Amino acid sequence: MKENKIKRVFIKDEAYDRLNKLIVTGKLAPMTKIKINELSEELGISRTPLREALLRLENDGLIISKANRWTMVAPINIEEALHIYPIIASLETLALRQGFEKFTDEDIKELVSLNEKIKNIDEEKDLLGKIMADNFFHKKIIDVSGNIEIYPIIENLKNKVQRMELFYYDDIQGYSKTYDSHNVIIKNIKEHNLEESVKALTKNWTDTLGIFEKISEQEQKQDQEELKPVK
Repeated sequence: MKENKIKRVFIKDEAYDRLNKLIVTGKLAPMTKIKINELSEELGISRTPLREALLRLENDGLIISKANRWTMVAPINIEEALHIYPIIASLETLALRQGFEKFTDEDIKELVSLNEKIKNIDEEKDLLGKIMADNFFHKKIIDVSGNIEIYPIIENLKNKVQRMELFYYDDIQGYSKTYDSHNVIIKNIKEHNLEESVKALTKNWTDTLGIFEKISEQEQKQDQEELKPVK
């Protein structure tokens, strides 16, 4: 990181963006202790903007701390995903309803193009690339709505679940049907069928939620097995 020292005017914002990416991608692993002095030196910034960035990340739920004792990357809490995905689904279906009559042929072509990129990335088994392409697909639906308040809310929520998606890479890769799910959404938008489009978009998110529900159940069973007394 030393060769990438921060030089922008808004240092705390750049520090936030850099650390956010490191945490979400897992390069700063869950439960990693943050050493303020070492990190400020690596980033080439003073401790004040770094502390401001860390406070913002703590507000996002990506950092936890205990006053004057320690600061660390927050642990993965899969139960958060079970609460977050329904919120994202609700906001995106709202955007779809608000923008449905605004979809042009060019907008639909762009959705098709973005989905084909997802298919190609799937074949390469690059989950991070797939997540980014998936974000662009869903952002396009939100952008068509013209509601500028929706995406900033969703972006913050997606940060949390993307971290989980990367952490549970192997589990998700086995279940994911993103490409096919998006094709159903596109088909219904082309046919000007609002309710079926909303249903397809909702299913896209509930399918992903279902993956995490399965993972959560597996982890609970594993925990129960570990707590059983040894005979």
